[in-house]
Parts: sequence; C-alpha cells; structure tokens
Amino acid sequence: MVTNLQVQPIGDKSEILTVSLQGENPTKNEAILNSLTYQFNRDGIDDEQLVLKQTGEFIEERLRFCFKSWIR
Repeated sequence: MVTNLQVQPIGDKSEILTVSLQGENPTKNEAILNSLTYQFNRDGIDDEQLVLKQTGEFIEERLRFCFKSWIR
C-alpha cells in the first residue's frame, strides 16, 4: 500500500519537481513513479503536438487570407 506520495518543486521558482513515494513494496513504488513520469512526459508531448497543429492551421489560414487579398 502507498503511504506517502510527495511532489515538490526543487526551488521557489523552479519548474523541476522532486517526486518521492514511501510504501511497503519498493518495486511497486518504483513502478508507480515510473508510470507517473511516463504519463507526465506523454501529456507534455501531446500538448506540444496540439500547439504545433493549431499554429500550423493558423498560419495556413492567414496565408490563404493574405493571398486572397493580394490576388484581388
């Protein structure tokens, strides 16, 4: 059973976190921390891909608008 999960920034203005877990089974604790880390990283990648997609769509829309205005 997991008895203590702590997540704290390494400093007052830091974006880096320290994650620790206390429990009866060290192997299970490590697996849980690895799973949390994987999901955190996956979410970050998904967010970046969404921003890139939306940025590309915005640029395409603006280019279409500019070319339509320029051709007229």
